[in-house]
Amino acid sequence: MAEQSEGKGHSPAWIELLKALPGLLWVLFAAFAFCSLLEPALDLIRKHEIGKIAVASFVVELTQPKNNAIMAVRDSKVFFTNNQIATLFEPINRRFNIIAEQVIGANILWIDDKHPVQNKFERRVLGAYGIKIDMAKSTREGLDLIDDFAKADSGYDIVIENMDRQNDEKAQCYAGVETKFPYAGCDFAKQLADRGKNTPVLIYRGEYKPGHGTPGFVFGVTNRVDHLVHFVFDILERKPATDAHSCQDATGATPHSAHACP
Repeated sequence: MAEQSEGKGHSPAWIELLKALPGLLWVLFAAFAFCSLLEPALDLIRKHEIGKIAVASFVVELTQPKNNAIMAVRDSKVFFTNNQIATLFEPINRRFNIIAEQVIGANILWIDDKHPVQNKFERRVLGAYGIKIDMAKSTREGLDLIDDFAKADSGYDIVIENMDRQNDEKAQCYAGVETKFPYAGCDFAKQLADRGKNTPVLIYRGEYKPGHGTPGFVFGVTNRVDHLVHFVFDILERKPATDAHSCQDATGATPHSAHACP
C-alpha cells in the first residue's frame, strides 16, 4: 500500500511535465525558426522582393491598436482617425511600389534640437520605406555631418529640419518681407546654398500656414506626416534624371505643395 501511495504521489508531477513538454518544444522551435528566418526576411525586404507586404503590414500596424493612432496624432500634430491614417497611406504605398528603387537606401539628414524625442513617429514611417536617417541637433552639427558625409559618399539626398532652434543663428525667411521672427531653419538653408550645396531642404514644423508660401532655398514646408513622405518621394523620384531644385520657376521659388513640379 505504501508503494502504491508513493507512486500516486509522484505521478502528477510527471504527468504535468509531459503535458507541458509539447508546448515547450513548440516555443523552442518557434524561437529557432524566427532567428533563422529573420535575416533572410530582412534581406528580401531590402531587395524589395517582399517590400509591398512589409509596407502594407506597417500601415496595418499604424492603424491598430488605438495607441498607435494616438501617437500619430501627437507626433504629426494633425488629428487623424484610424481609418484616415489607412486612407492617407494607401496612395503612398502605391507610389512606393513604383519608385522603390529610388527610395530604398536613400540618406536623409534630420536637424531638430529636440532629437531624439521629437519626430519618432515620422522617422519610423520613413524607415519603413528603407530610408536611412542621421540626426543632428543644430545647424553647426548638421553642416559638419554634411561635409563629413560628402567626403565618404555622394552626400545626403535630403535635409529635413524644424523651423526654430533656440541656440542657432536665425535669418529672415522671405526676401523683402519682414516677419516678426527670423528662423534657424531659414539660416541653415541659406548657409547650405552659400556653400554651393544643392541638397533639397524640407521644413517640418508644428504650425504651417500655406498662405505664407515657401522660403527661398527650401523645397517644401509642411506639418503633416503624409505630405512629408510625398515631398521625400517627389525629390527622390527626380534625383536620377535631374536635381530636385531644377523644378524652380523663373523667380527661383520652389513648390510648396506635393506634386507641384511638372
